[in-house]
Amino acid sequence: MRQPDLLFRRVVRSGAEIVGFLCGRRDEVVTLGPMYLLNEARGQGTGGRLMGEFLAWARDAPMRLWVTDYNERAIRF
Repeated sequence: MRQPDLLFRRVVRSGAEIVGFLCGRRDEVVTLGPMYLLNEARGQGTGGRLMGEFLAWARDAPMRLWVTDYNERAIRF
């Protein structure tokens, strides 16, 4: 049996092209990731909108985010 509230998935399109996505999962904590935006979608508020939807879905649950040391863009975001 699927439980849709356990998974978060959003895809952003420009026409037929996927320009970004964000996924999350709810277990003991909420885990964010993966998230990706094409260069053309960056700096336009797309990531912020995706994150806003994710945070609304997660509500006040404890969260976990794993980011590699070399992913400076993700750390800044």
